[in-house]
Amino acid sequence: MSIIDLVKKTAEKFIHTGEVFSLPEKSSGESKKAGVFVTVKNRDRLRGCMGSIEANEDIEKEIISSTIAACNDPRFPEIKPDELPDLKYEVNILEKPTFLAESHSRKIPEEINRIDPKVEGIIVESEEKKALLLPDLPGLDSPEKQLIAALKKAGIDRSENYDIYKFETKKHES
Repeated sequence: MSIIDLVKKTAEKFIHTGEVFSLPEKSSGESKKAGVFVTVKNRDRLRGCMGSIEANEDIEKEIISSTIAACNDPRFPEIKPDELPDLKYEVNILEKPTFLAESHSRKIPEEINRIDPKVEGIIVESEEKKALLLPDLPGLDSPEKQLIAALKKAGIDRSENYDIYKFETKKHES
């Protein structure tokens, strides 16, 4: 079963019944562990995006739990069964994040220019606050815009100390 087929079957079962899709005994998907983010759109409108930076389970189980979370994203109204034919899915499997820089002032670190926002995502972290932005997000076409958006999402003020990580993803789309 392909990654997109797994997402689609999981979303359909969850939206129709509220139940979790069970993997067949012999699944042929990827078995490594990795962070996964699932995005659900209806006619190019975001309907949900959820995932995990680090894997707790193998990829297939991460995909199932991230799909259910994305279909149940509290930022959006509940996805209705009549939307299913129009839903499109995107799965980003995260490569291991690498440390890029730390900031101790309002000034944006020069190292941020080593990020290509089309192919690399960003993670910012400060004490208990953390946020991730996937690569190639609309309107975030420069490293600085990507960093500022990630800091805002995390609730980190630019005057706080924070660390910056970058990562790439393997993207699967329907």
